Amino acid sequence: MLVCIHNSYFQGRATHHSVCRAPLMQENNPDILSAVPPDKVIKCSEEANWVTIQGDVFYITASAAQKYPDISCSMQSIQRNTDFGVLTRTSLIAVQNGTQLTEDFHKVKCKSSDHSTYM
Repeated sequence: MLVCIHNSYFQGRATHHSVCRAPLMQENNPDILSAVPPDKVIKCSEEANWVTIQGDVFYITASAAQKYPDISCSMQSIQRNTDFGVLTRTSLIAVQNGTQLTEDFHKVKCKSSDHSTYM
């Protein structure tokens, strides 16, 4: 994609030592936003989430608990290893409502007694 930038965006910027001149722009500038396609909404499932995290605490949602009998969940923590890789724990850990989380990212699997599953 080619985007043309008006010369006024470069005013006041010292450019005599640089091969590339960086424009002075606000991130929500209408001139820039008009050239960026809107984000596509990703919908993974028609069904509502079974779990939620509030603060650092794991919960099974009330709607899932009402719809599915005896939900049990397990999770793996995911940690960023490098800019291009992640580390996951090798085993799943059982979690219940109110479990305090120690990591920021998790992979969650839940199953109900009627064999419905959520990932």
